[in-house]
Amino acid sequence: SQFWMELFADLREAGYFNGSHEHQCLLRHCFGDVIQKDLDECVRLWNSHRIRPSRTAACPGGVPNELYYLPHR
Repeated sequence: SQFWMELFADLREAGYFNGSHEHQCLLRHCFGDVIQKDLDECVRLWNSHRIRPSRTAACPGGVPNELYYLPHR
Protein backbone atom coordinates (compact mmCIF):
# COMPACT_ATOMS: atom_id res chain seq x y z
CA SER A 1 0.00 0.00 0.00
CA GLN A 2 2.96 2.32 0.52
CA PHE A 3 3.70 1.89 -3.19
CA TRP A 4 0.28 3.27 -4.14
CA MET A 5 0.51 6.22 -1.78
CA GLU A 6 3.90 7.16 -3.23
CA LEU A 7 2.70 6.69 -6.80
CA PHE A 8 -0.30 8.98 -6.28
CA ALA A 9 1.84 11.54 -4.45
CA ASP A 10 4.22 11.52 -7.43
CA LEU A 11 1.29 12.00 -9.82
CA ARG A 12 0.12 14.98 -7.76
CA GLU A 13 3.61 16.53 -7.63
CA ALA A 14 4.03 16.08 -11.39
CA GLY A 15 0.71 17.85 -12.00
CA TYR A 16 -1.14 14.79 -13.33
CA PHE A 17 -3.56 14.60 -10.39
CA ASN A 18 -5.30 17.58 -8.80
CA GLY A 19 -7.67 15.83 -6.38
CA SER A 20 -10.83 16.73 -8.26
CA HIS A 21 -13.81 14.39 -8.21
CA GLU A 22 -13.15 13.50 -11.85
CA HIS A 23 -9.50 12.63 -11.16
CA GLN A 24 -10.49 10.52 -8.16
CA CYS A 25 -13.05 8.62 -10.23
CA LEU A 26 -10.51 8.08 -13.00
CA LEU A 27 -7.94 6.68 -10.56
CA ARG A 28 -10.54 4.40 -8.99
CA HIS A 29 -11.51 3.13 -12.44
CA CYS A 30 -7.90 2.58 -13.56
CA PHE A 31 -6.37 1.27 -10.33
CA GLY A 32 -9.28 0.10 -8.17
CA ASP A 33 -9.07 -3.63 -8.91
CA VAL A 34 -5.30 -3.91 -8.61
CA ILE A 35 -5.25 -1.86 -5.38
CA GLN A 36 -8.01 -4.04 -3.93
CA LYS A 37 -6.01 -7.18 -4.76
CA ASP A 38 -2.97 -5.67 -3.04
CA LEU A 39 -5.02 -4.77 0.04
CA ASP A 40 -6.61 -8.23 0.14
CA GLU A 41 -3.12 -9.77 0.12
CA CYS A 42 -2.03 -7.49 3.00
CA VAL A 43 -5.10 -8.53 5.00
CA ARG A 44 -4.46 -12.22 4.26
CA LEU A 45 -0.83 -11.98 5.35
CA TRP A 46 -1.64 -9.98 8.49
CA ASN A 47 -4.48 -12.25 9.56
CA SER A 48 -2.41 -15.42 9.11
CA HIS A 49 0.80 -14.35 10.90
CA ARG A 50 1.50 -15.41 14.48
CA ILE A 51 1.62 -12.81 17.26
CA ARG A 52 3.99 -13.81 20.06
CA PRO A 53 2.47 -13.82 23.53
CA SER A 54 3.79 -11.15 25.86
CA ARG A 55 3.29 -10.63 29.59
CA THR A 56 3.13 -6.85 29.12
CA ALA A 57 0.69 -6.85 26.16
CA ALA A 58 -3.00 -6.19 26.69
CA CYS A 59 -3.94 -8.69 23.97
CA PRO A 60 -3.31 -12.44 23.74
CA GLY A 61 -0.83 -14.05 21.37
CA GLY A 62 -1.88 -16.22 18.46
CA VAL A 63 -3.05 -15.88 14.87
CA PRO A 64 -5.36 -12.84 14.34
CA ASN A 65 -8.00 -14.76 12.37
CA GLU A 66 -8.13 -17.50 15.00
CA LEU A 67 -8.28 -14.97 17.83
CA TYR A 68 -11.19 -13.20 16.13
CA TYR A 69 -13.23 -16.22 15.02
CA LEU A 70 -12.36 -18.55 17.92
CA PRO A 71 -11.98 -16.24 20.95
CA HIS A 72 -12.66 -19.06 23.44
CA ARG A 73 -9.34 -20.79 22.64
